[in-house]
Amino acid sequence: MLDLETFSPSPRAMILSIGAVRFSLDKLELGDEFYHVIDLTSYDDPTFDFSPNTFYWWMGQGDEAKKIFDADTVKVGIKKALAEFTYFVKNSNSDSSVLIWGNGASFDNVIIRHAYEVCKFPVPWSHKQDVCFRTIRRMFPHTKVEGGVAHNALQDAKNQALTMIQIFSSFKGEFIP
Repeated sequence: MLDLETFSPSPRAMILSIGAVRFSLDKLELGDEFYHVIDLTSYDDPTFDFSPNTFYWWMGQGDEAKKIFDADTVKVGIKKALAEFTYFVKNSNSDSSVLIWGNGASFDNVIIRHAYEVCKFPVPWSHKQDVCFRTIRRMFPHTKVEGGVAHNALQDAKNQALTMIQIFSSFKGEFIP
């Protein structure tokens, strides 16, 4: 499960943080985690979007969520974050059955693909492996795991993966081999 925090809702958004967690719908459990906060000074390409409205939205969030902007928060450049995310994905992507779940058909996966393209890095998964979590969540509106810090990319990814696990646990044996 992939989750991004961004400075714009556009497909070309500046990424603030990348959070991801491996999860198994077969074993119904979470696995390894990935989290990086991006150093905004590392964006040297003007095709990344920054939205003042999104900035103002961020300023209205809770103190825990806004720690992403603190000077003492460890940040990495966008290229380093993408390189390390590639390693994270390839470490679990031993076959084409691994899926990259994003929260919205036009959000997380699309935005990170744009970042890979601008940074001239190959995307470490096929477009056939992109899957939309939001579609599944809308099919099961009463199933939702919440907790932790809202708008923290890793926490959101974990909550989304746990929601998927909860949904699919009721179908164990019917939909999962």
